[in-house]
Amino acid sequence: MAEAFKSLRQDIRQQFLSAHPEPLVPSFSLAAVSDSATTSRMLLEAWKLLTAYDPRTDSQLLLFDAMVPGGNYLGTLHADHLAVALNYSGSADSAIRSAADHNRFPRAALLEAAVRSAISTLQYPSE
Repeated sequence: MAEAFKSLRQDIRQQFLSAHPEPLVPSFSLAAVSDSATTSRMLLEAWKLLTAYDPRTDSQLLLFDAMVPGGNYLGTLHADHLAVALNYSGSADSAIRSAADHNRFPRAALLEAAVRSAISTLQYPSE
């Protein structure tokens, strides 16, 4: 898990993008942006720190850092980073559910819409 968080660091991402300036396969970006009212308590301090750089953050990444250069932009989601990615609201641990107090997100519908959009883009690429 530590390596996953390390990969979110801006310097690590920039290093990767410098080494790989063009996506090898069609790539898609879905960014998340939250505000203080839509950020879970467990992420709120990180969100506050990142808003010093840009108010468009999901508590883990700035909006710009969530975009794949040269990729297809699918949209911006109004939720914090973990609400989009993980279902903490279903956790058996009440402390986790309490800390992830803004974790409800329609992940299944998002996945379906993203896949449908990607398929459409791949079938009918723009010129």
